[in-house]
Amino acid sequence: AALRTIVITPPTSTLPHREPATPQPRHKELSGSDRTRFGRLQAWRRARFDAIFGSNDDCALGALAALDAAGRDDVVVVGYDATPEARTAIAGGTLLEADAVQGPVQIGRRTIEVVAQRLNGEEVPPLVAVPVSLVTQDSLAANRSR
Repeated sequence: AALRTIVITPPTSTLPHREPATPQPRHKELSGSDRTRFGRLQAWRRARFDAIFGSNDDCALGALAALDAAGRDDVVVVGYDATPEARTAIAGGTLLEADAVQGPVQIGRRTIEVVAQRLNGEEVPPLVAVPVSLVTQDSLAANRSR
């Protein structure tokens, strides 16, 4: 199936707001901002979208809870950070199918290299890309079997 729309909900989103429906999601207790996002997703019960990217795992897990409460099982959720809670959700076969995870050692090493170049008077690029890894159900299973 072709991807129709990706929903990204920044805090300044102008999507319609509705109070959260009951029952509350079973994944975690919601903070005030999470309740707002939850209410927005509840308003999208019948909306047509295929995927949600959470800029961190709290956002992804909040979206997962809202989708669960809305009875949606047709949306892919991807998070960022690969926290233990997200890894558990991924391993459990939920709608949270993957998580991008950064490598802090590699980020720190590359940062020191670029700072040293700059301090030595060398030109440095305005953007330095650092690769991320992808955590999926398969990668978690492979790590368990090692």
